[in-house]
Amino acid sequence: MAKEINLLPEKKDYEKISHAQIRKAKIMSLAIAGFSVLATIPLLAYSGALLWQNQLMLTQKNTLTSEIRNYRDREGLFKLLADKAWGIEYIFNERKDFAGALANIETASNPSINISKLSMDEAGNISLTAMAADSAGMQAFVNNLTNPSSGQKKFSKVVITKISDVNALTYKMDLTMSPKW
Repeated sequence: MAKEINLLPEKKDYEKISHAQIRKAKIMSLAIAGFSVLATIPLLAYSGALLWQNQLMLTQKNTLTSEIRNYRDREGLFKLLADKAWGIEYIFNERKDFAGALANIETASNPSINISKLSMDEAGNISLTAMAADSAGMQAFVNNLTNPSSGQKKFSKVVITKISDVNALTYKMDLTMSPKW
């Protein structure tokens, strides 16, 4: 026959446990619970302090992030303004003084010269067509352009491209020149 093996513990007689033992177990469980509460109070306090510090640092971080963003915006604005100022300065420095060049042509002119056509290209080179009553007036005009009475040359590369007779009393000449900026 097969032998039976019982793996369950045998029934204990719980009624035999005395009230003193039960009271002792209750006191021990209360002591353990009290000790657990006392042990967790410092942990909770430390955790609360860390939470407060974390929130304080998060507030400071958000404030600094906002300030950095404002400075970056300002820095971008300053850079944009500096770039615009540089662009304006560049345009201003590249701009040719056409009024000054025209005034210099007028100064070089004489009563016998009549300018009928004048044009300037983007580089500032000037082309003009002038009529003169005589060749001496034409020569004086060209000399004044190349060697003004002020002694300061206002134009370089003055070239007569064409001279023709319009009639017995009038000469026509085409000139090109570059102002000295």
